[in-house]
Amino acid sequence: SDGAPGFTRVPQATLRVQDTGDCSGLKTVTAGGGTEAITDGTYAKNVTLTVGIADEGRVSVPVTVIDNAGNPDNLADPTIIYDPSDTDATVSGDNQQGLPVIEAAGTLTVNDTADARRTILRTLSFSGVDVNDNLYNALNGVSVPEGGEFWGVWIATEYLGANGSATPVGPSSTTLSWTPVEVTSRTCSGGTCSFRAPVNLFTGLGFGPRTDKAGTYRVYVRFLDGAGNPSTVASVMSEDVVLASGYRLPGSVLGVISR
Repeated sequence: SDGAPGFTRVPQATLRVQDTGDCSGLKTVTAGGGTEAITDGTYAKNVTLTVGIADEGRVSVPVTVIDNAGNPDNLADPTIIYDPSDTDATVSGDNQQGLPVIEAAGTLTVNDTADARRTILRTLSFSGVDVNDNLYNALNGVSVPEGGEFWGVWIATEYLGANGSATPVGPSSTTLSWTPVEVTSRTCSGGTCSFRAPVNLFTGLGFGPRTDKAGTYRVYVRFLDGAGNPSTVASVMSEDVVLASGYRLPGSVLGVISR
């Protein structure tokens, strides 16, 4: 699923074991104390690993494979970061230790030129953002700087009508459809970061390729750590966006084919 490889927020992970050239192939794999036979006619297998509930943080899983000639090989122990949390915005204290914490919200802007208002594809620009996470950080081998300890953003949109007068449902509504967007590049200095993220105003709204939904949209943003834990609803960022009448739908123009 979306998120950083090696991170999980549930007590389970999947290990891919694959032969890289042993002529006799693989017979069994033992990982985390359980042994599974490789019987599907291939030299590879996905193995489900169970992580102990008490093992929050870095967990190393011993792995041994045996080929069909009986030769064992102990692999370098893969590492899983188990990062559980209660994502309910009503809880506080220890139950939210696994959530990304927004130390400074900074600013969120959306391109809103006359030309931008005629397309459903927009760019969210963030500056002065300071996000810290207890596990998705440099201490666990993640290449993110201080203040930029997040995997990506969680985005939801809401249509407020042609004249923007509809009552917003708000970021805690269960009717919103949230979409994860990975942030692969960020510029950080002095503990705060700037970055950009794309958004399609129609995502999660079920509009499809319609051209009669001009009006005002509200974009909500939360931050995600590597395991997919979101920052709290209380710290959500939002921005209203105008979609002008006569807007264009994204597409590709194909050349005329003649015969």
